[in-house]
Amino acid sequence: MAMMINTNSNFDAFRSLSFLNQNRIAAQKEVQRASTTRLDINDAIDNVSAYSIEESLRIRTRILNQASENIQNDTALLKTAQGSGSSIVDSIKEIQRLAISAADESLTDNDRMVIQKDVNRLVNQIVGDAQITFNGRNLIDGSATTGNDAIATVLSNNSLLSGTTADTALTALQNSSGVNLGITASDRITASYVKDGSAYTTSFTVGNNTLEDIFVNLNKINGVTTADNGMKSLTDAAFVGGGKGIVTAPEPLTDPETLRPDTPEVARPTKVINEPEEVSAPGEEVAAPLVPSEFVPENLEAPSNETVSSAYDELGAAVRAFGENLGEDLPEGLGEFISSLQDEMLARQDDGSVKYLSDFTASESYQNLSEDAKALADENADAINTALANPDYADKVAAFNAANTEYNTAVEQYNFNKTAYDAVQAGAEKIDSDDPQHAEAVANYSTQDAAAYVQYREQQAAYNQYLEDKATYDKYVSDKAQWDKYDADYAKYAAYKKEYEEELYPQYQKDLAYYNLMSASAVQNDGINGLSVTARTPGLEGQISGVSINVTDSSGRAKTVANTALNNFKTTTFAEDERENNSFNFQIGETIGQTINMGLDDMRAEAFGLKGKNGNIINVLTQENANAALATINNALSKATEQLQTIGSSEKRLGYIADSLAIEIGNIQEPDLMIRNAGMAKTLTIQTIDIFHRDRMQSMFAMANQYASSVLALLR
Repeated sequence: MAMMINTNSNFDAFRSLSFLNQNRIAAQKEVQRASTTRLDINDAIDNVSAYSIEESLRIRTRILNQASENIQNDTALLKTAQGSGSSIVDSIKEIQRLAISAADESLTDNDRMVIQKDVNRLVNQIVGDAQITFNGRNLIDGSATTGNDAIATVLSNNSLLSGTTADTALTALQNSSGVNLGITASDRITASYVKDGSAYTTSFTVGNNTLEDIFVNLNKINGVTTADNGMKSLTDAAFVGGGKGIVTAPEPLTDPETLRPDTPEVARPTKVINEPEEVSAPGEEVAAPLVPSEFVPENLEAPSNETVSSAYDELGAAVRAFGENLGEDLPEGLGEFISSLQDEMLARQDDGSVKYLSDFTASESYQNLSEDAKALADENADAINTALANPDYADKVAAFNAANTEYNTAVEQYNFNKTAYDAVQAGAEKIDSDDPQHAEAVANYSTQDAAAYVQYREQQAAYNQYLEDKATYDKYVSDKAQWDKYDADYAKYAAYKKEYEEELYPQYQKDLAYYNLMSASAVQNDGINGLSVTARTPGLEGQISGVSINVTDSSGRAKTVANTALNNFKTTTFAEDERENNSFNFQIGETIGQTINMGLDDMRAEAFGLKGKNGNIINVLTQENANAALATINNALSKATEQLQTIGSSEKRLGYIADSLAIEIGNIQEPDLMIRNAGMAKTLTIQTIDIFHRDRMQSMFAMANQYASSVLALLR
């Protein structure tokens, strides 16, 4: 009895095994989602498109998080600068309080010395505060400013009446409301400025002085006078302003175009010509061989035509006599014809002879007449022919033609003789002619003499060629020298032009600008009428920290109205040294353009004018110095406060940007989590179904294996 094996059972077993493997892999993923990452998408194989979207969201989140960290660091930097700047402001406020105290008359000089010690301590504290750093970089010592050229101090006073000029008399000054300042000629002006920590003061009686004279006198402090004009030079002067007689206009520059050389009129040599080898002139002249006398022309020049010309002149006289012989016998209509006929009678023919006209009708002039004119001429034929028959005319024509024939014969003979002579001179071997006269000449010609003469002529030709080559070379040398000089001059011109454009002219413009600003004058300052004065020297070296002008009467009492108007100078432009751009560049976004550029002003004591570059500290040792120092301290406080405002506004701006980034990051993370995070209820349901299928498949697989084992046992 044959045995049958149930193949369907085996097939179910294999299929169950495959299902088990698939369920095992799926179960592993679900376990991973549920127990470890809790993410629906762990890599690209889970969902290609969703994985790509999710990764771009994660990258952008990382970028924005880094930008947010940058803003936190930048804010910390600004807070560090702000903290040090606040300390500087507090110090300046305290210095201001001390200066006000020192300006009071109730204090003695000893009291002011004590106050000065406090001022020195506070200034040195400002020096230390300005050296604050963040991550090793200085912040407010002037090294983090934006790039700029050296800038001069500009001090402005906006308390004077519109229309006030440098030439306005001090006694005529009015404040911005039109109230006269009440300055009289007997009053006294006390003006001062602070530079390098030192106060400079001058005092003079008002008299006839003008507003400009205040700065003339300020510039004379510690100044140098010149013997020629007795005026203060600006070598050490504080202000550009200060009198039209103090400075002179900069010397005009030479226009580069006036130095452009003229192009040589000769052509530029295009190739080098070497000097020819010298050839000596031939020695003693070798005489030409003897030539038969009949072949030697009497003159190497062509025969003169004076005879012919003379005869022609006589012919002309005869023709003119012909015209005169006509008299008044002819009508006026033939005047032009007679003139043309006379020209024709004087015209030479191709052979030089003159045609004798015996009948005017044979003339070209007659042929050119109209029929009416011909008829008129025919009517007067007798008179015209009678004039033509004038024996002088006929004789002169014959004489001229005879002289002309003689002349032509002489020329022909000369040309023949010249040809023969030249042939003999060239040497017998060079004569190639069948002319028997040439042969006769050669027969009497010495061959030996000819050879010597030929050699002499060759030497002469070589020498002449040398002279020609030497002349060509000399011209080349001359032309090259002209062009070499032109090239050298042009190089100088080009170098000067470059220097002119890049250095000289810009500097001239700056000097001219200083010259134009040399006098204190009423100018428009930010749209408001004001008196502006500029420091003579740009940069901290020439910085003017403050200006004060006080008026007192003859009894020493202060004039409040005048002092309020005149003693109101504010620094509108602070001095700065030339600097490269070392400002901060805050990266606040994901692209290059998403940045904030910021420079921090110089907050050193030197920049405020509280301390000079020479180390001098502003002093309040006298009441006058204290009053002068107050203007400097007020300007310093204004500048320091303005810098703190700038830092504070930048901090606030960074805060706004940080808030915006936080919102943007939140908006990106929400869809990212929705894509990536696994649904736990769905995941657990799928896990339960997978466990059920796994148990079912394992049971079927076990049953199939048991059935096959029973069959195999029977076979044993």
